[in-house]
Amino acid sequence: MIITLSPQDSSVDTTISIDGQVLTYNGADMDFSGVTLDGEVEGEDPVIGLIKNINGVIHVSILYPYNRLTSDAMQSINPDDYIFNVTSGEVPSPIQLK
Repeated sequence: MIITLSPQDSSVDTTISIDGQVLTYNGADMDFSGVTLDGEVEGEDPVIGLIKNINGVIHVSILYPYNRLTSDAMQSINPDDYIFNVTSGEVPSPIQLK
């Protein structure tokens, strides 16, 4: 799964993990196995935009609130720092902590 995180300054932390085509966002599962090969569907919050299945790989953009109290004030502005290819396990946090 190719995941693009859209960071948002917040007072909470976000956890995201992947198991095949299931994304778990703060404990809630989202099963993307129904997105047909080379198809796309409109996502619902916290998904931003379309969920796409490109050559059998799910591509999704996700809202990513992070805790401003525990993070550095300056975060990367490079979009590539927020894109991850994960097939299993936790999605790494790109947020720099204090």
